[in-house]
Amino acid sequence: MPMHNSRRETGAPVFRFLRFAFCMVYGAFFICPPLSAQAWYISNASGQALYPSPSRIVALRSDYCLGMSVIAEAALPPELRAYYQPSYIIDFRTLYEKGAPVRQQWVFRNDKGLSRLTAAAGIRDGTPALAFIERYDEQGLLIEEQQFSEEEQSRTMYFYENAVLVRSETGVKTRVTIPPDETEEPDAAAAGGEEPRQEWRETSSWTDRYRYSRSQSLRSVQRVVLSGGPQTPVISFPPLKPHPEFDKDFVRPKVAYHSTFLDNAVNSAPVSDVMYTTDDKGRVLTESRYDETGALTHEMKNNWARDRIMSVEWRSFDTDGTVLEERLVEYGYDAKDNRVTERNYVNGVLERTVKIEGGREIEELYMDGKIVLRATWENGRKIKEERVRGRQ
Repeated sequence: MPMHNSRRETGAPVFRFLRFAFCMVYGAFFICPPLSAQAWYISNASGQALYPSPSRIVALRSDYCLGMSVIAEAALPPELRAYYQPSYIIDFRTLYEKGAPVRQQWVFRNDKGLSRLTAAAGIRDGTPALAFIERYDEQGLLIEEQQFSEEEQSRTMYFYENAVLVRSETGVKTRVTIPPDETEEPDAAAAGGEEPRQEWRETSSWTDRYRYSRSQSLRSVQRVVLSGGPQTPVISFPPLKPHPEFDKDFVRPKVAYHSTFLDNAVNSAPVSDVMYTTDDKGRVLTESRYDETGALTHEMKNNWARDRIMSVEWRSFDTDGTVLEERLVEYGYDAKDNRVTERNYVNGVLERTVKIEGGREIEELYMDGKIVLRATWENGRKIKEERVRGRQ
């Protein structure tokens, strides 16, 4: 018994060393087994884990199954090690179809469980090929995307302001074949035996700038092609398109918030072009709407005090520039900058007020300057309505 135990203690390190050496030599790039035990799941073709499998054998007998484990940095492909940090946990997954591996995936998670990187590789004829890499910041926003194929590679960087995408930069590389007569050693090429070589060259690059409406919906993308293609000034989304002749005259984050009192007027206004102006902080100052002839039909003006919107003015115009209607929304705030009052006017006449008390709003409607109806709303639901007597 003592001799038997001694052999086991002596052989175990040798076995571990041989196992490690086999992994490093034969498949450290993709094939090295994970350090922790794999969990097996019955899956579908997209790689979604449907339910746990009792064993690896049972899983591999299914049409699709998924092997999941946590691995160490040493088992990562070289392309991914540059992004690894000691605080990350690496989830490794392999999708099998009829017992054969078809796709591998890596997910880097920080100590809070948030994904910081996702990468995947397709497997064809037993050979893995990296398909994409995606990186995320601490807020979960996509900041880098790389895509790979046999003939092309692309990399896009994303930039945000207040969690709103404002710009992206893309570069594309293509695999090109260099004939022998273009090598740096023409004498060697002339001597024969020189084979064409392949290398990756940047073939195109561009910058996209994203522009938004007042409600922060994407209205257009301005593309500036730096190399490799024709200029595409603006990719617009009808019916609203920013006026092309401005620098700061487009919507940026920190747009104004307006009352539902203006919704009908704004949404029903016909429009061909919309032009916005903003201040140095990116806040919307004016919104001007034009018809197909270029005539101004509607205009909205936002008035700010510090970072608070104090009032919104809306005007509509006739074809000759005559003002048809004016609407005004005024806001009031408490000492903590919470909005607590709202007053609505049409052509200078008060029509509606709203008082906000936490989750409760008290709405009063006016006619000829006198209250005619009072409604109480709680968390967006009307709980009381009363007609006010004695208006005569």
